[in-house]
Amino acid sequence: MILTEIIIIFFVTVMSFVLISGRGSWFVAGYNTLPEKEQAGYNKKRLCKTVGWGLLVIDIVVIILFAFKDRIPDAFHVIAGAIIFIDVVAMLILSETFCRKSDAD
Repeated sequence: MILTEIIIIFFVTVMSFVLISGRGSWFVAGYNTLPEKEQAGYNKKRLCKTVGWGLLVIDIVVIILFAFKDRIPDAFHVIAGAIIFIDVVAMLILSETFCRKSDAD
């Protein structure tokens, strides 16, 4: 059980840093399935960084949950779920606003 948790945390952490570096657009859900014309409307590097930072926030919450699973109060699970939900909503909003190419890009 502990080995599985460590492998999951390691994989998600590595993917977070790959995305934060601006690479790994193949990991962003739905981006590669877009037609070339629609992909051209996104700043790929910004999109990767946005998803990478969002994934890192989720990773930190999961690390805290795994590390203190028997010692944290039940209310923290609700708080962790809320943090993850807000993070996902923020990633969706940022990917449709901040990550879109403008005429200046």
